[in-house]
Amino acid sequence: MFELALLVLIICVLCWVLPQLSNSPSRRSTPVRTSSKPAIQQRLYQLVYGDRATADRLLRQARSRYPDRSEQWILEKVVFDLERDRRW
Repeated sequence: MFELALLVLIICVLCWVLPQLSNSPSRRSTPVRTSSKPAIQQRLYQLVYGDRATADRLLRQARSRYPDRSEQWILEKVVFDLERDRRW
């Protein structure tokens, strides 16, 4: 009889605690980025003052120079080069 009462008590506690844990802010998933473009791509457009043709040309040149690199690496390289070249 005691084991049954203990089992019921444990089930009740779990039914109360588990929903509390799933609603806590620390357990929520991180919010999905609302921007459609990654930050690095936005930075590239800022550096070329919104000139999409220039950004595309720079990306095309970098892809031809580094064909074995990932698209993310290419974006980072173009942004790095632009920022480096603008330092005084």
